[in-house]
Amino acid sequence: MLFNKSFAVGMLLAALLLLAYGHALNFPFQFDDYNVIVDEPKVHSLSAWWQSMPGMRSLLKLSYALNWQLESAPRFFRTFNLFCHFVTSILVWKLCVKLLPILRKDALHTNRIALLTACLFALHPAHTEVVTYISSRSTGLMGMFCVASLLFFLSYITHSRKATYLIASIVLWLMAILVKEPAIVLPLLAWLLFRLGHPKVSIYAGFKQLAGYKKLLLILLFSAPIVYVWFVPQYANLVSQVFSPASLYSQLLSQPTAHMHYLTQTLLGLNLNVDYQLDLPKTLDLQAGLQAAWILAAGGMALFYFKHFPLICFCVLWWFVCLIPSNSIVPRLDIVNDRQIYLASIAPILLASTYVIHLSEKLKKLKLMPPAALILLVLGASWMRNWDYESEVTLWQSSLRQQANK
Repeated sequence: MLFNKSFAVGMLLAALLLLAYGHALNFPFQFDDYNVIVDEPKVHSLSAWWQSMPGMRSLLKLSYALNWQLESAPRFFRTFNLFCHFVTSILVWKLCVKLLPILRKDALHTNRIALLTACLFALHPAHTEVVTYISSRSTGLMGMFCVASLLFFLSYITHSRKATYLIASIVLWLMAILVKEPAIVLPLLAWLLFRLGHPKVSIYAGFKQLAGYKKLLLILLFSAPIVYVWFVPQYANLVSQVFSPASLYSQLLSQPTAHMHYLTQTLLGLNLNVDYQLDLPKTLDLQAGLQAAWILAAGGMALFYFKHFPLICFCVLWWFVCLIPSNSIVPRLDIVNDRQIYLASIAPILLASTYVIHLSEKLKKLKLMPPAALILLVLGASWMRNWDYESEVTLWQSSLRQQANK
């Protein structure tokens, strides 16, 4: 029965994704694609990739090398990106099916909410950057490993307590880090999941309960990223930048502006752009201060009222955890990118889907209309957004339409 349901969901998501992305698969390489793939000899063969190791984002570069060696045409790169996004969308559905009974007192409409969440996640127009802009594969591949890791972890803490589930979760987390560094915050999401099922357990007691006799294994696996970083000199430079006082201050100062943009523009699929140029504050002015106060208040209230409003508070905390530190583990010149909300968007989409399904139930015979209309609307937005990637000219023209002062 579960296999039949998974197959049906997979077929539906595959059909929707082909409608949204099928026409974009043959579009050419663009801008950053040349920097990291076309003009980068280290990813033009497996032997060249191996000789360049150890290096940053080794699994990501391995995927490029495999793609290039099998077939260097852009459509094969995008097909791989689309496949990763398809798998992630299925994993999002499975994650929601497991989470909703914990987040809500009643388990009504769990399957419908989870399905709508997966469909909206799959079709969100901001995610076109992850799929169609080939060099943004890092976010999609990292996201796939992260959601898979959290699914194994959730299975471990809610059901069997089998060591294999915990090991699989941590190994997938390490693989996500080898794709893109922001995956290092995944243990915070795992702890958030743990707190859902164990709200009264202290951090220390929770660690004992979670780890048990497996503490040594956990310590060894969690130390693996540190060992790898030690052998990759490029990481040392990045770490020094991250902990530079000037860099930290600049990054933190930009976050209120970034979060407000993500919440009021990117999350709604409005004014999407591959090259944002936002006016970031140089000092903590009144507007930035109010935005920062709002963010801190939202995070604080989510922690304080977690037991009383688990669904809302979980979604708020998930959003913030996915976008820290500074929506990247390293300092960024382009502080806002559509792809940065890829993982973070799961929570607000889940929250929106919950309310859409509950409202649609009041329509009785017409209850399928609101979710179906919403899916078609988002599908159309993604289909239209993908046409912007038809060439470098059209992509830059779409960017200029949003910010004519470039």
